[in-house]
Amino acid sequence: MTPRNPLTIELQKDPVGFAKTSLFVAPECFFDTITICHVDNAESKKQAAMLRDALVAKINESKIYLQGTSDPNAAANSGALASLLLSWRPPPRLLIGVCDGQSDTFQQLPGSNPSDVVIPVFQKRKFKQLKAPFADPQAAWWLNDISEVVPDILGALGISEDDFKIFLSYKKKDAIAFSQQLFDRLNQEGFDVFLDRFSIGPGIHFQNRLYQELSDKAFFLALETEHYLLNDTPWIEMEIAFAKTHKLALMAVNIDRNVKLKSIDDPYRELVTLDGKGELRQDRLEEIIVRIKERHALALLEKKYNMIADIKAAFALSSVAYDVDSHGFIEVKQQKAIKIFSTPRPAQVMDYFKSYELNPNDKRIILGPKFSEDKRRVLNEWISKRGDTRYYHEFEIADMVHDIVNNKV
Repeated sequence: MTPRNPLTIELQKDPVGFAKTSLFVAPECFFDTITICHVDNAESKKQAAMLRDALVAKINESKIYLQGTSDPNAAANSGALASLLLSWRPPPRLLIGVCDGQSDTFQQLPGSNPSDVVIPVFQKRKFKQLKAPFADPQAAWWLNDISEVVPDILGALGISEDDFKIFLSYKKKDAIAFSQQLFDRLNQEGFDVFLDRFSIGPGIHFQNRLYQELSDKAFFLALETEHYLLNDTPWIEMEIAFAKTHKLALMAVNIDRNVKLKSIDDPYRELVTLDGKGELRQDRLEEIIVRIKERHALALLEKKYNMIADIKAAFALSSVAYDVDSHGFIEVKQQKAIKIFSTPRPAQVMDYFKSYELNPNDKRIILGPKFSEDKRRVLNEWISKRGDTRYYHEFEIADMVHDIVNNKV
């Protein structure tokens, strides 16, 4: 494979120039640069530096990248999560503009191009209209600390809008008000949240709908309340068993120090106390939302990485040479190239469309999770058999490699 460049995080310096931090990555990673600019005052300069430090710290903590090595290939066997940036190739640069709401003037701004992802960053209630390229894109907002926008940046590294899906597991008798709070707030952040009070209509088979929704989500959020683990209904046990069996990313919010799920480790648990109305104080709710976004982004990246690591291992066993194309597809060069796209959630029609649009003249494969509710599974099989894009699930990687080696794709 062709070695790739490290990810470079650039921070604006005064009066000119950018301080650069290089994070060396596995060869599959494509995101070249994150550039952090700020408007021309001391407060924005300080906040931009804090954002750079928080971003580097989180990347190092999560082992997405390896720092302090001059060998880009050194990350290949590290378990580095960023290998998973294979999904859709991000543009070469993420351009971030930090503004404290006082000025709209940037002392220096590197030339932008249409392929940049641009994110203006503001503290809540301190918005100021900025000029291009920060005039139109959706902003990232923080309340108490600028590090709160780090999950938004991690999300921009390799997660599409279709991946922002959460299954909210709770016991109705305990957490109606709080679950409503979370549902509303996560929806405001762009998440597709399953909450059975709103998501299952009259006459729908409850168990089938639960499995359908669980299969469509890659993230399971449990509200650990007083009666959450009591066996008075089968649904909670079914949800937990499904999430564990199908390796959904897990996180818990424990209310008033109630019994914990053994399957969720404490680093992925938040402890909260509700008020007399059964709701969470607003500032604490915002902290929980930041943690959910962060855990969600890193968990999806990890799941994508694990799928790709399995593909790499299978290719190595069969001596199959591969590379990664400019859009982030795994590419096997044969008489007609084969392009492989992996997704941590069940494949959707749009995945087939994107695969075709980006690779119209190649053979195409989509690799997804094993479980899919019946309608989605039948649709995938139908499209796969009648179209030019084959579908395999995560436990069929050996079959996929066998078919590639024997020209059966």
